[in-house]
Amino acid sequence: MVNQIRYVSLFLILSITSSLFAVNVTLNVDMSNVTVSENGVHVAGSFQGWDPAATQLIDDDGDGVYTVVVDMSGVTDETVFFKYLN
Repeated sequence: MVNQIRYVSLFLILSITSSLFAVNVTLNVDMSNVTVSENGVHVAGSFQGWDPAATQLIDDDGDGVYTVVVDMSGVTDETVFFKYLN
């Protein structure tokens, strides 16, 4: 019984502290003077396996600036590379 309580306590501590170390990065690109592809604006990078379709940016307010928030807490590389795709 004591071991079960220890495991549950450890699980709760890890669950709570892992959210304290989230690394959210906001990526923005100004497309106001560019014709945007019908496929949309995306970002591909070392943080997500260079998948060109995995991470789409959105222009919620119609100002031509496309944005996405990426959780990079799992990234272990010292440097992150990325490129925007239209």
